[in-house]
Amino acid sequence: EKFGVTAMFHTHSSQGSVGGGLWDLWLLVKDFAPSLLAINYDIGHATVRGGTEWMQTARFAHRHVQALSVKDVRWTRRSDPPADAWPWSAEFVPPGQGMVNFRDMLGYFKSVGFAGPVEVYYEYMVTLAAGRQMNMLGTNVGAWELEMPRAQFVTLLRRDLDFYRAVFRDLDWPVI
Repeated sequence: EKFGVTAMFHTHSSQGSVGGGLWDLWLLVKDFAPSLLAINYDIGHATVRGGTEWMQTARFAHRHVQALSVKDVRWTRRSDPPADAWPWSAEFVPPGQGMVNFRDMLGYFKSVGFAGPVEVYYEYMVTLAAGRQMNMLGTNVGAWELEMPRAQFVTLLRRDLDFYRAVFRDLDWPVI
């Protein structure tokens, strides 16, 4: 408070994470002023954890949501899981190729007067030369290297940004 800084929890869907379903994280932050302790609401992870229930959790927690993270996700079935393993896993994909309902989610946050930052996540795999795969976030934390031609990388960034800008434009919600 003294420095005008807001601490934010980023929602995540991994097994055992606090905040993946949002209701548990909201219970931790609800008694604090949102200007001091808030939520960075990741709609991709919220969709993994709750499917379409993101709308219900967003309704009770929206006052504490001070930032949004956007990315898309879909369920994929592994072809050869171990006998004791769940065959389904979440796969992050380019926006518009998964099951996240960006129009309704962003429309809802517009309707409640959300004015915080929107963070675009590039957390999906792309195919490189010779069939190699690369996660757009990188694979070597702390020493990330661009593993594709810069022009290809910039094209992917622009494609995703254009997708999100189109959703904002359709909602008549100007973004900078």
